Amino acid sequence: MEHPGHGPGAEAIRDYYFGGSGAESTLSWNRRDWDAIELVPRVLRNVAHLDTTVDLAGRRIPVPLVVAPMAYTSLLHPRAEAVIAEAAARHGVSYCLSTRSAVPLEEVADAFRRGLKLRGGSGTKPLLAFQLYVMRDHRFSDSLVRRAAKSGYEAIYVTVDAPFIGIRMRDRENSFAVPEEFLSANISEELEGWVVEESETRFGSGVSSARFSGLAPDPGVDWSGLGDIIDLADGMLVFLKGVLSAADLALAGGLPVAGVVVSNHGGRQLDGSISTARALYRMESELREYRGAVLVDGAISSGADVVRALGLGAKAAMVGRHLARALYERGEEGLDRAVSLLVEDVKVSLALAGASRPEMVERSQLLVPPGW
Repeated sequence: MEHPGHGPGAEAIRDYYFGGSGAESTLSWNRRDWDAIELVPRVLRNVAHLDTTVDLAGRRIPVPLVVAPMAYTSLLHPRAEAVIAEAAARHGVSYCLSTRSAVPLEEVADAFRRGLKLRGGSGTKPLLAFQLYVMRDHRFSDSLVRRAAKSGYEAIYVTVDAPFIGIRMRDRENSFAVPEEFLSANISEELEGWVVEESETRFGSGVSSARFSGLAPDPGVDWSGLGDIIDLADGMLVFLKGVLSAADLALAGGLPVAGVVVSNHGGRQLDGSISTARALYRMESELREYRGAVLVDGAISSGADVVRALGLGAKAAMVGRHLARALYERGEEGLDRAVSLLVEDVKVSLALAGASRPEMVERSQLLVPPGW
């Protein structure tokens, strides 16, 4: 079978993967606003011995980078989730698997461990995490959390910005639907074991062809409903992914969670949402009070972006489409090179900014446009 990312329908797949919702304003703002932040390097700071490790909610990781969860990356390359997980681990980069993976979470965990063995050494290790959508039928979500814990995942990233799926005009115009063979392998076990009510409500609303109402996001979940998920995590770190406001950061601070991800879903949910760089910048005073770990995503693609994120108060940055594009365009070798280069770029950028450790990046080293 010709791979869908490079055959008929390839343009529709590119539109799905690299496009955004609405007029794609937020999609473009994410990149625009990282670029708008100028860096002011410090000199003569002795960066002969670089230490890129960071503390992420009590866990020391080798570099302040996490591969963001990305749905259906196997549309871009066969077994993409396993390939990306192994490459990330091999270079010391933490990895978060999407619920909507075409490779079962157990196999991705095995691939991540293979990468760790290839990396070798007895120092700090990257973190393996699983991204969770709270679905209308909570049995699906609960089962996934249990399976992740059993398979050695150390953290759960709960997506909180998707009570409904944003309207993505490119997908509507292309009548795009994920082919059956690429639908989520992570829920196949549950679908086979349970009788699930079918519905005309599409899982992914025009993106997926699996018509099971129980798999759609649960729009009724609120702050009080997160307790069951936190309890079910049973020792795994829990992060809330999709926070953009200081008010929600404060609410997260009242929960026993490890941290939050400042995220607008890559510009794929509410178009017109604030960019992640600007949202993080506007949380300055609240970040001083917040005790959890803060991560940020949204068009991160370079070491300079990571330095910017650190200067704004993040512990680490999540990178997604940048690596997905490398895999799609240049295959496994291109992906490996992209991960390796990004890690090197983080090290060099830190040194050139005058920081021998990520914690040394100062907010005063960032020139932010007026009006933010």
